[in-house]
Amino acid sequence: MAASWLIYESGYGILQVLGLARSAHVLFSLTGHFQNPGPFGGFVAMLMSICLAYLLSTERNNLWQRWTKWICVVAAAMGFIVLPASMSRAGWLGLAVSLGVLAVRNQKVRKWFSEKLFRMAGTLAALILFGVGAFLLKRDSALGRVHVWHMELLAMLKTPITGAGTGRFAWTYGETQAAYFSTAERAPWEARVAGCPEYAFNEYLGAGVEWGIPGMLLLLGLFVFVIVVLVRKDNPLGYGAVDLAVFAFFSYPFSLWQFQFWTGLFLAVAASAVLKNCKWAPYGIFLAALCVVCTIKRNKTYEPNYRVLYQQGYALFQMGEYEKALPLLQEGAAQSCDPMFHNIIGRCQEVLGNNIEAEKEYLHAHYMVPGRLYPLVLLQELYLSQGETKKASHVLETIRRIPVNPRNSNMQSLRERAEKNHVKQ
Repeated sequence: MAASWLIYESGYGILQVLGLARSAHVLFSLTGHFQNPGPFGGFVAMLMSICLAYLLSTERNNLWQRWTKWICVVAAAMGFIVLPASMSRAGWLGLAVSLGVLAVRNQKVRKWFSEKLFRMAGTLAALILFGVGAFLLKRDSALGRVHVWHMELLAMLKTPITGAGTGRFAWTYGETQAAYFSTAERAPWEARVAGCPEYAFNEYLGAGVEWGIPGMLLLLGLFVFVIVVLVRKDNPLGYGAVDLAVFAFFSYPFSLWQFQFWTGLFLAVAASAVLKNCKWAPYGIFLAALCVVCTIKRNKTYEPNYRVLYQQGYALFQMGEYEKALPLLQEGAAQSCDPMFHNIIGRCQEVLGNNIEAEKEYLHAHYMVPGRLYPLVLLQELYLSQGETKKASHVLETIRRIPVNPRNSNMQSLRERAEKNHVKQ
């Protein structure tokens, strides 16, 4: 099944690159059946791990196994074609770790490395160069991932036992990041890479934020159980589980049904392997499948509707229904870490004459994502409307210190707007 799915997914990706199939993202030509190439690369790498493990661990004893071997060869070859194009560093890392575990478990590979010391040294050097190259390939993206993990650790430490609650990740992240930047002067690179992620980009820390340290340890324990059981039994699915466990450190696979399906399969096979001599085995498989169903149900139940709330609230704001817009925008802000909610809430408060509340909202929006100019421009205009020219000038200096990409027309226009406001005063 893994080989067939890999051929299907890789083939669809190749058609996208050739322009014969439509991509799911306007900025990327290769996404497979995913919204962007990151999860696509991770999924392809996971299936490649299973296929490669099958090729190295299964003997050709009959015609069916020989045919299966050839199918796995074709699938792995197609995977190696599309994986580099996905630019998924986490996918490559997951594949490298799973193949490393496979090499340690394979007697022939161990013997090949032990015969010549330079082989091991060369492999380690190649891995180091690969890691450095992967970091430099998208440096700001890597730094941004580190910053996200830092914020998640801070958020998790606020409620280490109970967690913030299911579906509260985004709001908790936004509040934590706002507090982080508002309490002290931070490094310029942190402000540059800070954003408002919809996903945790680390499933373990994401579980820790929502469910506390016990929930994070439970998730880690499940993966350790699955990997130990399946790898010890030389089941190729075990190496797919290794790949997925590594990929989950850098992405959000458990939010996507494809990864949910394979996670449930890994759990079911591991439970079946442990309980195969026990009459309770069917119940173990059933419980594993139930975990997956609950996960899928959780994702559907807590699917964010903050986008709808923002659209409705912003529409009411444009119609002049400011008091009606506020509850919708505040409800959306409680589900999201996007500072735009606070920008529009601040504008509503400003029109209603609540200037102190408007100032708080603009400042909060700024600290949530300090690299954005819009909340500062709104704050500058609020101060100018009140005759607070010194405060407005201080805000302008902050705007001038924020780096702007010359290709970002919105940021350029906001900076020009702030400069014009200063001239008018």
